[in-house]
Amino acid sequence: MSDEGANLTVAEDGLQAVRMFQEKPEGYFDAILMDIMMPLVDGLEATRRIRALPRSDAAAIPIVATVSYTH
Repeated sequence: MSDEGANLTVAEDGLQAVRMFQEKPEGYFDAILMDIMMPLVDGLEATRRIRALPRSDAAAIPIVATVSYTH
């Protein structure tokens, strides 16, 4: 994706993914590719936590579930 000009932000685990989303201003991210098998907090729980945040982009941002078998 970065070869096509996308700017990527990579989280090592679900907690970090939620924290990174929270720390950036609303509208910073265009979409989230969420590995459902992330460590600490899995991607499904991380998605629930992002959706529950009290900001307008949390409800609207596309979150696409992925599965990585490299963990």
